[in-house]
Amino acid sequence: MGNNLLLFKMIIAIIIIFIATFLFRNLNFLGYIDPFIFLIYIILFPANKKTELIISSFILAFGLDLLYETGGIFIVSIGLTAYIRDFLLSTFVKKDNINYFNNYTYLIRIALYVSSIVIVNNSIVFLLNYLSFENFLNLVYVYIINVIFNIVFLLAVVFIFLVQKK
Repeated sequence: MGNNLLLFKMIIAIIIIFIATFLFRNLNFLGYIDPFIFLIYIILFPANKKTELIISSFILAFGLDLLYETGGIFIVSIGLTAYIRDFLLSTFVKKDNINYFNNYTYLIRIALYVSSIVIVNNSIVFLLNYLSFENFLNLVYVYIINVIFNIVFLLAVVFIFLVQKK
């Protein structure tokens, strides 16, 4: 049973790789906003399965690096994000609030959790991809716009999943 579940998660990771690469990578809103749909895999992965998360995230990141041709940037960013995800989850989403979807505090905690995942991942990607002080203000602007867009986009997806689970 456990191997079938891990295989199912790997198939989901492969599907996310293809969706991110062939659909969302080509959208490039305003020329530089790239929705990181693959973060939904880390955000919605079941809690307390850190080893499975890190292994499957490595496979997800490796596939993204191959198709995006980024030379390991996604392996580092997704790997570190997956590694600290349990800490962020336990920090922002307390176990006593888990079954209270109608609780406003719970929704705020979910929003903080998703925002922290996006900020950590985007910070690593931008640090490794655009490490330059040339056009620094433009880089900060692109970073902030990407973070805001990804937070709004991923929160919408997460809340859709939460409503469907309810």
